[in-house]
Amino acid sequence: CLRQALLGRHVDDLARAWECSWPNVRAWSWLPAYSADPRGCRGSILVQTSWAKCVPIADVAADLFYNKLFELDPELRPLFQADLAAQKKKLMAMITLAVEGLTSLDELVPKVQELGRRHAVYYKVTAPMFDTVGAALLDTLEKGLGESWDADHKEAWTIVYGVLSKTMINAGDAAVAESA
Repeated sequence: CLRQALLGRHVDDLARAWECSWPNVRAWSWLPAYSADPRGCRGSILVQTSWAKCVPIADVAADLFYNKLFELDPELRPLFQADLAAQKKKLMAMITLAVEGLTSLDELVPKVQELGRRHAVYYKVTAPMFDTVGAALLDTLEKGLGESWDADHKEAWTIVYGVLSKTMINAGDAAVAESA
């Protein structure tokens, strides 16, 4: 299932397969090229190198992100404190953790799942909100990276974000169901 999802780039299937299979990833001889990222080594490199260009402009990137997020859905603004300074640092740190974690799925997946549980249970984040966050992230990357942003970068980031967000959603849905 994981191999089919990897090769077919079906985000929902890939996220499900990734979550179920991540402990065994290193045991599969056919997977090394895909172990860092659902799109393969090139996609992982695109995500990691493009994020490295955003790190020096983290404050600007965070501003771009939250401005776009609240432009796309003003109803999300009340979920955050008035002063976004700490939240912006958390966002940049989490994206950095995720990007660096693409090479260590066994460490990344539990962190992403815990983040999903926390967001669902404590902040009442729902699945549709992840689409808005994804759109704001892609817009931020496009603006922040300028001419170095292209279709390949967009595809790589879309796939990685899709898998990570679906992993968070699945973990959050399970946590909400358990608490009901």
